[in-house]
Amino acid sequence: MKRKLDYENLRDVIWVSDAQMSPDGGRAAYVRAASDYRTGKTLPTVMELEIAAPAPAPVSRATNGQTKPRYSPDGQYLAFLSNDGGFDRLWLKDRA
Repeated sequence: MKRKLDYENLRDVIWVSDAQMSPDGGRAAYVRAASDYRTGKTLPTVMELEIAAPAPAPVSRATNGQTKPRYSPDGQYLAFLSNDGGFDRLWLKDRA
């Protein structure tokens, strides 16, 4: 079914960007951005999924946005920026 692209259905689009594979190829991290209708802002969230059992999950409970996921060379850590608190902070999540 075709439908016209307008504001009502454009605001429901979920944007995916900045995909990164873990060094062993077993996980992928990416940024998922969706509109927050109450604030009128787009809220990016770093998501991670295991390739063998794809069920993506957010990597933290931060509420003000997360970007730039990167795996450490050995795959033990996932680093990302979080804007919780009003400015970007670097976070490391242990993947071991």
